[in-house]
Amino acid sequence: MPEVAQAIGISVSHMNRVFTAVYGMTPAAYHVKCQLDMAANFLVHAGLPVGDISRQLRFTSVRYFSPCFGKESGKSPREYRADNVVTWTAGGW
Repeated sequence: MPEVAQAIGISVSHMNRVFTAVYGMTPAAYHVKCQLDMAANFLVHAGLPVGDISRQLRFTSVRYFSPCFGKESGKSPREYRADNVVTWTAGGW
């Protein structure tokens, strides 16, 4: 965050206040939300193992990723995939 704040010419604390006022969450929380949104997309469409998704999105571990994902979605990554996966057949989706 310091690099972003410096690039736009404001302090980190001011950037956090403005960002939170506009988006309702801190920049760090927004970043994690974006990562979890991408994870949901990967779980449904990419068919990658949960560990690979966690690593690609730069979570420190699957043990950290899974509870974060569960807190945001209300389901574990495996449950989310099972409930939302779209399968293709010869007749289409």
